[in-house]
Amino acid sequence: TTQEASDYLASEVMNRLPPDLGGFLMKICVLDEFDAQLCQAVGGQDDARGLLDRVVADDLFIYQVDHAGERFRLHQMFAAYLRARLKSLGGTQFRDAHLRAAAALLERGDRLAAMRHAMAAADMQLAAAVLVDSMFTILDVTHAQEAKSVARAWLAEFGDAAAEADPEQLLQFVFLLAAAGHREAEGWLTKVNQAHPSPAPGVDALAHAVWAAYHYNRGSVDLALEIGRAHV
Repeated sequence: TTQEASDYLASEVMNRLPPDLGGFLMKICVLDEFDAQLCQAVGGQDDARGLLDRVVADDLFIYQVDHAGERFRLHQMFAAYLRARLKSLGGTQFRDAHLRAAAALLERGDRLAAMRHAMAAADMQLAAAVLVDSMFTILDVTHAQEAKSVARAWLAEFGDAAAEADPEQLLQFVFLLAAAGHREAEGWLTKVNQAHPSPAPGVDALAHAVWAAYHYNRGSVDLALEIGRAHV
């Protein structure tokens, strides 16, 4: 059972580890996949390479995910146990670990992974910053799909609240989907309309622009032009 597994991991694994190794695992457990450099950024230890080598040498529920032997993952059950243990400590340790992971991954250009950590930390503004960073890549075919994935992740987590509280920000992010003609953009646009039947002029103008972009990219050029003329 889950409790039996947790008891085993606590008594037979974690409680027998040297403090530096146990502390290292607690700091990096929020990462889905990692290398020594990422461990150092998230854990803050200069000897992250040596600590990671010890985890691998001791076969502490870790496995390699690349041919070069540089990238690793913790076993899913062990990672879940460590995260629960970190969270149980209270304070800001769990949240801070996710925020450090988000910052490190964003610096690497892995925006979708950074977004996941920002959402795990329930940091709407950081998640929005990650999405804004993604928006600058939308015209780059290589990164366009990632930008849309990041937008979907943000909308799924924060979209309903933003439709009420910050429709302008929401519409800016929905534009990423509207510009590709994705049908889900229409659902978000409808939510904004319902939440703000008499929107402020700036929100109204932005909503019309996103609606027009959506219909244009769905192939309804005449409808897009009609929306544009109606707002003018």
